[in-house]
Amino acid sequence: MTESTFVADIAGHYSIDAEVRVGPDPHLRRTLDAILQLPGVSDIRTTLYESIEINRFSPFHTAKAPLTLDEADRSLIMHLQRDARSSYRELGEASGLSPSGARLRFERLVRSGAIKVVGIPVRIGQPDTPTLGLGIRAGVPVNELLPRIKALDPEFLAVAIGAYDFIATISADSASELVEVMERLRGTEGLAEVDCWANLKIAKEQYGQSDSLSAASE
Repeated sequence: MTESTFVADIAGHYSIDAEVRVGPDPHLRRTLDAILQLPGVSDIRTTLYESIEINRFSPFHTAKAPLTLDEADRSLIMHLQRDARSSYRELGEASGLSPSGARLRFERLVRSGAIKVVGIPVRIGQPDTPTLGLGIRAGVPVNELLPRIKALDPEFLAVAIGAYDFIATISADSASELVEVMERLRGTEGLAEVDCWANLKIAKEQYGQSDSLSAASE
């Protein structure tokens, strides 16, 4: 599905963990209906993201402040989505700017957080680096707990609405390091409860294309 950004075979109550990015209603409803009709699917537990605070491997910004983009900005961004190695000359031709103008525009977009230059890991299959998905419930106001969870340096963190107040992903170079992070998390002041699931096999991890579905509609 083009809407799916992350899909993994997991250990826990559910068999599959999936993240989907959608535009305004009724896109979410149609997507959930499509998933429910897939062979073998009997139940879905959903949690909505209120805001994405950290997304280490996504090329899209996570800032909450609105950004004003003109047609040249959009053309430049769309060209980078197709070919991230484009030269400033190619970016200028795509956006109607000179090479130096394209360079200045690109640097402005990076500074403002409209785009990010990131390396996306290839972790399809059984990952060498352990990763855990986390569902966190807060015992204090969410904004009070948020900076404490950020301090643990998760690779993904979202403020959520539903079964959890936060959804996070943590990774480490070894299982022992992952245990240390979990111990620090469990000892975090204001945390009420945490559920975790191991990503046993990653079937899809594709950031950018699915993100653009929601970005294009904003």
